[in-house]
Amino acid sequence: MIRQIKYYKNLDIIRLIAALAVLISHVELTKSLIGLPNHWTDHWTELNLSNQMNLLSYQLAHNNINLFPLLTELGSIAVICFFVLSGFLITSVLLKNFESKQKSILSFYRRRILRIWPLYFTVLFCGLIVWPNSSELFIVNSQQISLHHYWNEIIIPYLFIAPNVSIGLMNGSFPPNIGHLWSIGVEEQFYIFWPFIIAFSPKKPKLLFIFVMFMMLFKIIVLKTIPNSWAITLIATLKFESMAFGGILAYYVINHREKVKSLFNHRFVPVVSIILLIASLYLVPKSIQDGLFLFQSLCFTSIIAFYIFP
Repeated sequence: MIRQIKYYKNLDIIRLIAALAVLISHVELTKSLIGLPNHWTDHWTELNLSNQMNLLSYQLAHNNINLFPLLTELGSIAVICFFVLSGFLITSVLLKNFESKQKSILSFYRRRILRIWPLYFTVLFCGLIVWPNSSELFIVNSQQISLHHYWNEIIIPYLFIAPNVSIGLMNGSFPPNIGHLWSIGVEEQFYIFWPFIIAFSPKKPKLLFIFVMFMMLFKIIVLKTIPNSWAITLIATLKFESMAFGGILAYYVINHREKVKSLFNHRFVPVVSIILLIASLYLVPKSIQDGLFLFQSLCFTSIIAFYIFP
């Protein structure tokens, strides 16, 4: 088990690329928020004009092929990558702990709290109190209205590490300086119950597949029965399935390592996955893009499976 875990350091290259992707995407977003020329606003304007057509068809009709979707969606795609990677690594650690019986679920929560909470609350304090009162550089006029109008909707969910709930209550808006913490909240919520699922099925991933199907069914029911609700925005942030895909991969890598190696240890795996990721941005109709993260999660699961092996 230890020999297998040490190979996971090869995934650092994926972390680096994903972090750069988030940075590039947020540069365009920040430029749009402060009124500078950018590709973010242009892309979303173009998406609205294309309506229900897929973006590639719209651009072909207007002779205007560009990289807007790739530039603006890099951040959200990279976040999906981080979710899958987190699910894989955390599940690997949990399986290792349960196999050796040296550490309990409580020790997992203790390590998670000590690792995440101090930094989370430091950023929260700085984002809400320190930075806005220290320099105009941290004041985004277009978001300040949301900060003052939705103060209770921001502070209460954020204090309970549920920033994605705040996004739902704010109808999709993000508070300045701390909006990016939503993904940390999603991960922490996921790991409230995930160790128990792993503990009940340490050898077979059947419960993991059931969980993925349950989440997909739950989201479909909510979207069909509660239209125009803050719950829809909240559900859009719950990428539990992405982390579950990473967890399923961890099961197979640890229990069926050679089979995974024979399937994914080929150079065409990351190449084809990246091509499919980029193509999906142009080919998938706007009306079903909310579910695109599932396909992206599968692509990143394949890429991670390839890079596991030295």
